[in-house]
Formats: sequence, structure tokens, C-alpha cells
Amino acid sequence: MCDTMLEIVVAGTVPRDIEAIFRKGSDWDVGMDHILILQAREDATNQEMQKFLQILAELSSSSVINAMQTTHGSLHALSKRAVGTHVVFTRLSLQEQLDAWLLSPPYHALIQGDSRLPARAIASYAMTIAPAQKQQSRSPDGGGVLGVSKA
Repeated sequence: MCDTMLEIVVAGTVPRDIEAIFRKGSDWDVGMDHILILQAREDATNQEMQKFLQILAELSSSSVINAMQTTHGSLHALSKRAVGTHVVFTRLSLQEQLDAWLLSPPYHALIQGDSRLPARAIASYAMTIAPAQKQQSRSPDGGGVLGVSKA
């Protein structure tokens, strides 16, 4: 694996909405994906972490942020150099929603490492999703190309 690639394997929640599971429909064509990697504190229990992750998910789907989807869970594998125990994936449709999420007090407390929380933020990634006429996927080692044309 190359040094610039990040691989994340998570066991987490699955939404009940079939379109959200497969990210189908026009709502999924554009927007932002945000990935927050957390490190549980040594004294945090699994129950405390699950409750905290649920609170983050509820905040992201509230009217304040209005995320399309939030999934969270325990990390099972991460790139060699990275650390973390849990992850929160959030899909947002507008930049304003991402800004509200990043400026929210709970998110800010995670980034600052607030000792009252059962975890602290290790990494935060945001990616913009934009429509394209032709989508391609390359394997990390420069191997074959799979092209998919949108109708």
C-alpha cells in the first residue's frame, strides 16, 4: 500500500433507507462526505462510546446541520501509520451544512480534546462530490481502469 492511501474498515450502523444504503438517486450526485476518526479514551466504556456516537449522529441529522446520512462504528482496521478506535461518516448536501457541522460545539470539543468527552478526534477529512459525465475508478497500484458512463 502506498504512503498516501488511507484504508478504513469499520463495523457500524446501516441506514434503513435503501437509496441511502446504495447512495442512489439525484440527492447523492453532489455534496460532501466528512470522515471523523476518533480515539476512545482509555477509561471510556463501550457503552459510553456508543451513546456518544449516537449523540453525534443525532446532532448531524438535526435541523441545525441536516445531514443526509450519518453512519458510525468501531474501527477494525486502519492504515499502518494511523490510529483510532471509532469513525463517524457524514454525508451533507451543502457547504453550509458542512460548515455548521465543523463549527458545532461538540465537534469543536472533539478537535480540542476536551477531557469531559469519552473520545478525542484523531483526523477529520472532507471530500466534495461533483457530478461527471464519465466516472472512472483506478486501482491504487495503477492497474486496470473501470469506466462507467452515466446516462
